[in-house]
Amino acid sequence: MGEIYAWEKVYQDAFGETDVRNLHERIIAAETILIARGQQISHSAIGNGYEQRERRALQQAAEGLRRLKLETMKSPGRDTADSMAVSARPPRPPLNFSKYR
Repeated sequence: MGEIYAWEKVYQDAFGETDVRNLHERIIAAETILIARGQQISHSAIGNGYEQRERRALQQAAEGLRRLKLETMKSPGRDTADSMAVSARPPRPPLNFSKYR
């Protein structure tokens, strides 16, 4: 039997949401908690077997959310503007690798 991670409830809530009006918020909440936990794990040392399994689970969850977003954008009856709603998070600045050359 697999481990139950603290972030799984929020992730499962996104997939269990039946009201399209709330789905975007659920996806954002799940993405936020996945990113936060991923950052916590990445700052730990080499990591034990539990953390390695959790990293894989986080990657799979992120992929699942990506697919969920794509499916909701293709849903019939969805308004294009609604399905393309912009995340509440501010956009990231463009990456600048020139300082590493």
